[in-house]
Amino acid sequence: MTKNCPLEVNVADPIALELAPGARVIWDLDAVRRMAPAGASEPESLWTLEGELEDFELLRVLSAAFEDGRAVLFAAARPEGAAGHGEEVTAAAVVGKRGPQEVSEPLVSTEYAADGSPRRVTLELWLEDEDYPLRGAGEATAVATQTDDEGVERAGAALRMRLDGKNGAGAYEIARNL
Repeated sequence: MTKNCPLEVNVADPIALELAPGARVIWDLDAVRRMAPAGASEPESLWTLEGELEDFELLRVLSAAFEDGRAVLFAAARPEGAAGHGEEVTAAAVVGKRGPQEVSEPLVSTEYAADGSPRRVTLELWLEDEDYPLRGAGEATAVATQTDDEGVERAGAALRMRLDGKNGAGAYEIARNL
């Protein structure tokens, strides 16, 4: 079962989502919002990992901004030996005119191309006290894969996004073997 983690919000920048004790993903919200609506021509990292994700084999991070001013921030960490994304620790927030809202059940699915790069993502974001989720999707417009000096493989995609009928842009990254 997916475990959701708390949102740590400062009214201004940055926004952080905790995935494990001492490990959180931090976004520069202004940088995320600058993506919409034009998007990026290359995958771009808009977040940092503070702390270490011990005993995790995969980290997925989605950063998206939309023409109506909303931003979606999502992070998921998969424990070593997990059968799939259903066992990931997840955290997400939607930031809009009323500030950030924690997503009580963030569901993000990834479709991969033959080379293993992300090709498409779909979103279903359940906010507290809402009867229906926000739904969206993103199509890769550019992809990049690299392996760093520590053997961590990173696959990224610049995305053309839609969320509840609004256009946007996103960046999606997957880091393996943390």
